[in-house]
Amino acid sequence: MRHVITMVAAALLVACSDSTAPAVITGTYPLRTYRYERLPGMVSETANQTVQITGGSITLNGDLTFHSTYSFDKYDFGNYSTLVVACSGYWAPTATSPQGGQLITLTETAAPGCGDRAIAEWDHHNRLTIVWAELGDTQHAR
Repeated sequence: MRHVITMVAAALLVACSDSTAPAVITGTYPLRTYRYERLPGMVSETANQTVQITGGSITLNGDLTFHSTYSFDKYDFGNYSTLVVACSGYWAPTATSPQGGQLITLTETAAPGCGDRAIAEWDHHNRLTIVWAELGDTQHAR
């Protein structure tokens, strides 16, 4: 049974649409845009505080785990700091999107600064678009 599950998971990871595209969804995807805008992206802004996302990446592993790292610049009452949030979790393929991409779910393991959930779409090439429940829309490309 374990062998069958492994074969099914591997089959879900293989893209058959284009011989020039990467063959698998696994790998590292650097952050390219936040809320469909170039980086740095404004996460939040008040009269005395701003938080911008400046970079990041997500790595999808073949064992259906992932690791993400996002960097933020915070200006708080005139003080500047940089924060790096690194989270791990699990991902799972779910369905094919209406546009033909592979939909997946991402669930971060609960830890300080982590615990977000997301729906993502992989375009079977180099782009992974993720809609995080807390962080918002991110687009990654390798």
